[in-house]
Amino acid sequence: MFPVKIEFGVRGIAASDETLIGLGITNIDLYHDEFYTIPKWFVHPEHGYKVDVVVIPYATVEGYTGNLRMYPINHCDFVDGYNLAVSDDVFILGYPLNLTGNYELPIWKRGSVATEPSLDLDALPMFLIDTATRPGMSGSPVIMQRSGFHMKGKELNTNDLIGTIRTFVGVYSCRLGTSNQVEAQLGIVWKPNVIEEIINGGVIGSIDFQNK
Repeated sequence: MFPVKIEFGVRGIAASDETLIGLGITNIDLYHDEFYTIPKWFVHPEHGYKVDVVVIPYATVEGYTGNLRMYPINHCDFVDGYNLAVSDDVFILGYPLNLTGNYELPIWKRGSVATEPSLDLDALPMFLIDTATRPGMSGSPVIMQRSGFHMKGKELNTNDLIGTIRTFVGVYSCRLGTSNQVEAQLGIVWKPNVIEEIINGGVIGSIDFQNK
């Protein structure tokens, strides 16, 4: 049997002062109909399932599940305009081997950019990172973190920063090359633009896999 729902955790917030009071569970149906013939997910308009990312429309949980809250990553306070480079530190925010932090927060698993991120690898909008990832991390957001002095151009200007910057650089997909955890491992990261391209493309996924 194939999956028909996605279940995930959300935060319970006190109505009085917005403090965290606990955790809740909600889910998304993957199909519009009870016979599982009309998918809700959208795929990449050019590459289809060759891009290992889909988009599923989902309303915010406020209004029908009490004081539960979701925190979309596009609402985070990232610093934009600083290009990702080979050897930059990145962090995959996931649940390796089903491990969690306090309040079931994700584990930040470190990696480094292994291929030129400005170029598409194998003619697909992805790049590779060097990291020993584990099951439970597929679909995780990938965050670049860089500390020091940051220049947006070749000359000093008022947009330059000193400190630590973070920015969203893509969606982690899977490991490549080996199932031996002792050997070197590379992982695929799909670039952020694939999300917008999928949304704008409006191409519904197929159900061909159900017959395989």
